[in-house]
Amino acid sequence: MDFSIMEIKALNNIVLSQGGKLIVPTNIIWSAGLRSGPRTTIGSELPAAFRISQKSALLKVIIQNPQGMPLDRKALKAYSGKKLFFESNYVQRNQHQNIANFRGSLKVMPKRFSRFSGNLNWKLSYKDPVGGTLEYDLIETYLELFWIYGFDSRLFCKGVPVEILRQAAYALHIENKSQKSSIFYSANKSFYIDPMKDPIIAAIAYVCFFRNAPAYDIYSTAQHFLSIPRNFKGPMAFSLTEYLKAIHNPAALCNCDDQAAAVQVYLKAIGINRTHFCSMVPFGYIRLTGLVGWGLCNSPGYIKNINLSLESPLIVEETNSERNYFFRHSFCCLPDKYVNTKKQANNASDDIHWRYCKHSCVGCRILDACIGPHSGSENIDEYINNTLDNAIPPIDDLENPENAFIYRGVTHIDWVPKAKKGTSLPPITSLKNMIKKFSKQVPQGEYFVKCTWIDPRKSDDFFNDWEIFSEPLIPGYIEVQKTWNLVKNGSSIQIDIYVNSEPMVSNACQAARNRLLTFFNAFTPREFPYEKGPIQLGNFSLVCHSKGIRTYFWPIYNVTFRVTCRNTCFNDIDLCIWLNELAINNRIESIENDLPRLDDIQNTIRIKKVKETAVVETQFPSEVLLDFVYEKGNGIQLIEQEDKKLTFIGIKKSKNIITVVVVDKNTLLTNSKQITIEVES
Repeated sequence: MDFSIMEIKALNNIVLSQGGKLIVPTNIIWSAGLRSGPRTTIGSELPAAFRISQKSALLKVIIQNPQGMPLDRKALKAYSGKKLFFESNYVQRNQHQNIANFRGSLKVMPKRFSRFSGNLNWKLSYKDPVGGTLEYDLIETYLELFWIYGFDSRLFCKGVPVEILRQAAYALHIENKSQKSSIFYSANKSFYIDPMKDPIIAAIAYVCFFRNAPAYDIYSTAQHFLSIPRNFKGPMAFSLTEYLKAIHNPAALCNCDDQAAAVQVYLKAIGINRTHFCSMVPFGYIRLTGLVGWGLCNSPGYIKNINLSLESPLIVEETNSERNYFFRHSFCCLPDKYVNTKKQANNASDDIHWRYCKHSCVGCRILDACIGPHSGSENIDEYINNTLDNAIPPIDDLENPENAFIYRGVTHIDWVPKAKKGTSLPPITSLKNMIKKFSKQVPQGEYFVKCTWIDPRKSDDFFNDWEIFSEPLIPGYIEVQKTWNLVKNGSSIQIDIYVNSEPMVSNACQAARNRLLTFFNAFTPREFPYEKGPIQLGNFSLVCHSKGIRTYFWPIYNVTFRVTCRNTCFNDIDLCIWLNELAINNRIESIENDLPRLDDIQNTIRIKKVKETAVVETQFPSEVLLDFVYEKGNGIQLIEQEDKKLTFIGIKKSKNIITVVVVDKNTLLTNSKQITIEVES
């Protein structure tokens, strides 16, 4: 009898992603007929995730029954080694297609975050037509399953990254696989994890510090993956896809903001949603401790003298007047007891931003993957005492817990929020004064840039043998970011281009300057490490020269450039001039007729029943990228994303508002529109 498994489905609503792309279809985790690549079994394999809180994890197994035999007294079982993993006595036959659908539950239900990765042996038992019970061995299949605490559908609207779940599982296994977790229900039915007892908390801090972090940017101390709005109010976007790719890039850099955001996103990926992004101003001098990517350090500022060895500025005498301190430092906190901070916070303007006090967040546990690391075993007072010293206090009010401000943190992943004016931190004030001093009398409010942003290797034959490590395009309502990461023999070049599509040219040009300011709102050094850049670039330009790294910044019209060259031996100014001239040679007076059109997208889309789908698509003829963000509601779920098409499925009766964004991949011009998707019943 030739029975065979055709398909295995996971019956859940947790969407996963891999490589920054939605896994499609979302609930099929194994299907026959395709080679699996690195696995030894035959079949296409996809991971799946279940909530720990659900009563049982259900699988649907479709078996081909060539002769359409009645499977009476049927049972389908799967074993992992000798342990029963899955069992089903339910079968639904389709005689026309000669298939049988088995639906059953997994016999393994962990009480904490966990991963299963391995082969399953499937056995089918059924009543023989002439009497008796027969057992039939089916093909061995490989499955990868996760159990997580919850799912933030708004933050991970395009799926929880499998890469994070795998790293967390690996770190948990290394950290302490024998410990048991302590899980409690809170008033709103969501899980709360005790950071003192659940080893996954420490595992997240360690994996972000040791295994997948870039090195701390001791050259400029700026963030590289996080977009921080003015005064931390508004959307905070984290470039997660690029952060995950940076694991394999030895030249990648980060700062404390990037690491705090990474910890928060990693925790939310496994369902620990009650995390806060903390920033402390002033912070102070750190004791001799680990600095991510470098080792021991007690002076984390930029390298002042490019002729010094790396060891000299990282570790100095505690009383050395040249010792650097953190003017501002970011980390994460996990509250032991969650209370309504909106009501209890002092002088809070909204529920996103409030000031830390011992009455608003009792016994916060600190997670820091930038220095230390600190893995959730300390409250704010213990963290400060263990981290800071006051050997040479440069400013008043150091080591004060009330200097720590708490924010909601990351609200978007792989998204470019609108740039606002810079903060009032001293480095930003210095930058604004520098801009006024360096600016040339060149008209900047008369034109837009509209051009095809070609491969930068075409700027000169010299670049022909360089490889593109990554080439992301990150969309936004008003602004789009395009990045090229070029590598060659240990050298690297990163080119970031931000194109603003504000309809008024004066607003677009001002927004380009605001974007420049956002690059500099996370500094720690007492001296501003930037100087006047080449006069050939834009209205003004800045440059940072440090050991092995040169970074150029300049805005021109509605475009902002950032070019970072590491360990290069050629004249990188020529590359910057080529980019600048490309913009100047493609300037126009208006982009109104060049923005992607949204006329063919409906204002309201109705889904008649739950589990039915809604499609949002555009017929714009040029090469476009279609994207979206949630504005209101959580009754729909993205199940498929193509360049010109988004497919949602109705989860529950609801009224959902999303902002649809269309990006021209060639010009990087963008347009957006709010639409409503109603699930009626």
